[in-house]
Amino acid sequence: MTRPNIRFAFCGADGACPAPEVAAVTLTGTGTNTALASWEAAAGDFANTYDLYVVAQGTAVDLDNVTPTYSGIEGLSQAITGLEPYTGYDVYLRVKCDADGYDDGYSPWSEAYTFRTNSNCRQPVDAGYELVSRTEARISWTNGSLESGIVSQANNFQYGYGTSEQSEVVLDAEGVTGDIAAGTATVDLDGLTPDATYWFYVANRCEDGSNSPYTLVTFTMPEACAAPANIHLESVGRYEADLAWDEGAYSTGATYELYWSTEAVDDADLDAIEPMVTGIADAAYSLTLLQRETTYHVYLRSNCGDYGISDWAEASFTTEGLGYDCSSADPITIGNGTSSTYGPVCGWYGYERHAYIYTPADGLTDGVINQLAWNYT
Repeated sequence: MTRPNIRFAFCGADGACPAPEVAAVTLTGTGTNTALASWEAAAGDFANTYDLYVVAQGTAVDLDNVTPTYSGIEGLSQAITGLEPYTGYDVYLRVKCDADGYDDGYSPWSEAYTFRTNSNCRQPVDAGYELVSRTEARISWTNGSLESGIVSQANNFQYGYGTSEQSEVVLDAEGVTGDIAAGTATVDLDGLTPDATYWFYVANRCEDGSNSPYTLVTFTMPEACAAPANIHLESVGRYEADLAWDEGAYSTGATYELYWSTEAVDDADLDAIEPMVTGIADAAYSLTLLQRETTYHVYLRSNCGDYGISDWAEASFTTEGLGYDCSSADPITIGNGTSSTYGPVCGWYGYERHAYIYTPADGLTDGVINQLAWNYT
C-alpha cells in the first residue's frame, strides 16, 4: 500500500507568517542620531531573518511596496544609524518565514513603533533648590556643556512644576532670571504649599527651536509650623532658671507656649497639655519659685497663627542645691552646752525658722534653752 506524502504548514488567518512586533527602541550614544531597535522572536519555529523599515514619523507609506532599511537581520535587535536630532520616527518590522506554504515567504509588516531622537540642545545641569520660606523656594541651574555636534547653546529656559510627577509638563518661561548667555538661571516660586513635595522640570530652549531633555529637581517644602529647637539653660539657680531656644525652621514671627512640671508627660498625653504661659514673643523665658535640687520637664511649642501650632518640643533640667549637707554639719557650741540641732541652719525659701539650743547646768548656773530665729535668704 502506497502512503500519500502529506505536509502540514501552520499559517496565519490569511496564510501569511504571523507579524512580529517591535518591543522597544532605545536611544544610544547621545541619543541624537543612533538608536537600537529590539524585539522578541516571532511565534513558531519557522522564523529565519527579519527586515526593518525606518521612516520619518507620520509619513504615509504603502507597506506592500517599500524597500526595507535593514534586511536579512539574523538576531533580535538592530542598530539604527543616520538619524536626525530632535526628530520622530516610525519603525516597522517583518519576519521572513523559512517554511513551505506561506505567502511570498514574509509576514505582514508590524504596526508602527514611534520614537523621537534627542535634541542637540543639551539639558540643564547642576540643578538645585533653596527653601526660602514655608511657601517659597528658589531653583537654580546651568546650561548643559557645549560638546561636539551641538546645534546651538540654549538662549532661554522653559520649566514646569507641580505636586505630582508629570509625564506631560506645561512649560512657562516667565520668571526666569540670570545671565542666559553664560547659561545660568534661577527662578523664584511663591505660593507653594507647606509640607508638600514638588517636582520641578526645566529644559533648555535652543536657537533651532528645539527643547533639550528635561532635568528634574524634587524638593519638599518645610512644615507649616515647626517646633522650637535647641531648648537650653542660660542660667540656673536653686529656685529659678532662665530658658532660651531657637525658633523653629521657617517659623519666623511665631509666638511660644510653655508648660513645665516635675513629672514627665507621656507621648500619648502630649495633646492634652494645657500651656501655663502663652504669647511669649521672644525665644527666652525665666522660671521662678522652683524647688531646689529638683528635676523639671519643660514642654515648648510654636504658635504660627494662620499656619497652626507645632508639636511640643521637650527638655529637662535640675535646679541647684544649697551647696552643703545639713545632715553632716558640725554641732554648734554655746557656753558650756551643746546644741541639739546642727548648723549651718537649713531652711525653706520664704519661711521663718527657729532652733532651740539647750545649755545644761554647769554647777554655777542652771541649764537654759536658747532660741535662734532666722529667715532664709
